[in-house]
Amino acid sequence: MLTDFGRKARAYRLRHDMLLYDMALIMRLGTAQLSGYECGREEPPADVVAALDTLIRVENNPSVPELTEEQRGALLEFWRITKHG
Repeated sequence: MLTDFGRKARAYRLRHDMLLYDMALIMRLGTAQLSGYECGREEPPADVVAALDTLIRVENNPSVPELTEEQRGALLEFWRITKHG
């Protein structure tokens, strides 16, 4: 059963025509780990939930240009470093 996180993550992936593997790379997660979060087998930690929210916020902000997958990954990495030391 999809969780709220799972619905958001899957919707984001489908909008960007990404495989689970692609999204896992961007979020610096393993594919099995992301699948577990999406399907509700595991509870995603707060930083993973916040990272997905960051991707969605950037996507929904018209003043932010379209980002490449590499840029999204860099954005998430920057966010993790600045928020979590």
